[in-house]
Amino acid sequence: MTSTRDGSRLTGAAAGRSAAAILMAGGIAACEPGSTETAAAAPPSDLSALSDRFWDAYLSWNPLQATYLGEHRLSDRVRDISPSGRNNRRREVRALSDALAAIDLASLPAGNRLTYLALDHQLSAEVAEQTCDLEVWVVDHREGFQLDFLNIVGAQPLETPVDGERMIRRWNAFADYIDDYISNLRT
Repeated sequence: MTSTRDGSRLTGAAAGRSAAAILMAGGIAACEPGSTETAAAAPPSDLSALSDRFWDAYLSWNPLQATYLGEHRLSDRVRDISPSGRNNRRREVRALSDALAAIDLASLPAGNRLTYLALDHQLSAEVAEQTCDLEVWVVDHREGFQLDFLNIVGAQPLETPVDGERMIRRWNAFADYIDDYISNLRT
């Protein structure tokens, strides 16, 4: 089994579904019936920019997931599970949620409402996951980080010297990740 999660407690399939939900929202929105004017209109810039911000944040929170999805600019990192990393994620999710709440759902064209609702769902899921604070109590011998680190080799590109440098930086980061994991369990 190849796990696509990155220190979180989502299974590979669940993480893939989460990413797929966000990716599909934009595509589905474009297929919604409506006037030509509505279908041709670009999403409101605030919602579009916010969706981009969320996606970039999601990938930065889950760099192994990013690698599995083919986003290799983060292929030198692992998830930051340190207390400061977890707090930064909480702040980012809160800021994104506040920005989404400032957008009036009723004023959006039908296609953009789906994007809004998908983003709202994903942010709510992030809050729920953070509430559990899994990084401080879960020990999982069947789907733990140890498998993530072993399985990433198949998805990590290694075609150029830059790819090799990224892989080495990521592998060197495993030690700090394990130290943070142990420290979290002791808190």
